[in-house]
Amino acid sequence: MNSKIILIVVVMLLATGGVVYYVTLQEDKSPQESIKETSVDDGDSVIPDIDGARTEPDAEDKPEEVAGGGWQTYKNEEFNLEFEYPNDWYHGGGPRGDNQFLICLNPKGMAGDCIGLVTISWNIDFDKRYSAIKKLFEKYEVTESETTISNVPAKMFVVSGYEKGREGFTRELFFERSGLIYNIAVIYGKEGVFDHIVKSFKILKN
Repeated sequence: MNSKIILIVVVMLLATGGVVYYVTLQEDKSPQESIKETSVDDGDSVIPDIDGARTEPDAEDKPEEVAGGGWQTYKNEEFNLEFEYPNDWYHGGGPRGDNQFLICLNPKGMAGDCIGLVTISWNIDFDKRYSAIKKLFEKYEVTESETTISNVPAKMFVVSGYEKGREGFTRELFFERSGLIYNIAVIYGKEGVFDHIVKSFKILKN
């Protein structure tokens, strides 16, 4: 009889210990781990990796819808800029190293390489930055020109001569303001998006 009582007590102690362990384990999990277990990728909030830079859009950073349809506004007060991009696209990106910030633009539901790209760099010479990017296209036909953006002088080049089916970035624009070098680029076939970004681009303050 005593053996049965002891056995029952041991089983109850083991069961209680197991419950306590499970509850403690759940409490020790970080909020991020809990989210990962229950979240679903809906294609709208996935932000692509860009050379190790990865961000998640938060409520305060979501783009503002523009009345009239077609375009929404990206605004970044840290880098004093805003511009419009398509309503059915999203933005991602973030810091890259210690002297660059990337804004990656893609159609919703698409992750990976950036279809549109706005880069802000600092602690680097403007001409070196421009020449280094242009050199990437040296085996293609590159046409250079000068223009303005938000009333600031800018340099631009257009790339052509791609092999069909292997097209890359076709337009690149560069300008410098208050020690920051801005670079806007788009992939082949999205030149209309490039033109609208450039047209709507604003420097918010001096």
